[in-house]
Amino acid sequence: MSISCGDNSFLRGNSILHFYNLPQELNDALTRDQLEKQYGSEHDPEKPPRKKPGDKYTLIGTIVGMIVGGVLGSLGTLLVIVGGVVAGGVIGATIGAFIGKRLRSRNR
Repeated sequence: MSISCGDNSFLRGNSILHFYNLPQELNDALTRDQLEKQYGSEHDPEKPPRKKPGDKYTLIGTIVGMIVGGVLGSLGTLLVIVGGVVAGGVIGATIGAFIGKRLRSRNR
């Protein structure tokens, strides 16, 4: 039998074929077939491409950019609302003061 004590191969879900006394070449072929059936072929066109050395930095930059963009977008929306309220208040007060002056000058 090809049972090794140190790797806990039975507990990790490896093929039950490892526990039979098969020639190594046949055991490897059966294991490879089983893995290809479970996970797909090594040359499967639907598999994603291999990761390149700088891909993790691209992913981190994308996540940080999304967070910063979301914060700035919400802050920008808040600033636009506050700016609109302040600008509207100033314009309204200016127009009100102008109308008030005209009405007072007419009544005199």
